[in-house]
Amino acid sequence: MIDGKPDQSQTRVPRKTNNLSVICISVLVLVALSCDRQEIATTETEIPRQTLSAFSMRHAEGGVLKWTLIGREAEFRLQTTFVRKPYVEIYENGQVVAKITAEHGEVVDQTQNLKFMNSVIATSENGQLFSEELHWSNRDDRLYSPIACSIVRGESVVNGANAAARPNLEVIEMKEVTATLYEKDEKLNESE
Repeated sequence: MIDGKPDQSQTRVPRKTNNLSVICISVLVLVALSCDRQEIATTETEIPRQTLSAFSMRHAEGGVLKWTLIGREAEFRLQTTFVRKPYVEIYENGQVVAKITAEHGEVVDQTQNLKFMNSVIATSENGQLFSEELHWSNRDDRLYSPIACSIVRGESVVNGANAAARPNLEVIEMKEVTATLYEKDEKLNESE
């Protein structure tokens, strides 16, 4: 005490400590130190995806419709759209020239190429193509089957492999061909 007054240099001012702040900071430090920072590799099945029911899409180039696709369900993964029970109509000059059905299909997003698998049937006014795998090359406007397939026109049947054709199935290139042809089903002269 100096002159009856308390000595300020030795007086302590009681300080309120916020215990809650100290606890929060301690918990944050403990959590940060206890975290395991190892990298976890994701597999393709873990990549986020989107699934739609009653899916449809159209593809046009330069304002010209090339194909339409309808499916029961579509799943989008990476650069590919997977379609269950696809139904596709391929167009030439504004008209449907081929209709394709299958159990499964794929659309490659970048090229708009199509792939059909399992119980594939392509139908045009010139007949039907049956295969377990069929591709549509968007750039070439051609269908091709890299495996065995059958072409049916009326009662005539042509079996072969590595088939390639325009979507109207008028002219088909194949390898390893065997056929049962009936004159009534085949045009002998283009003027007919």
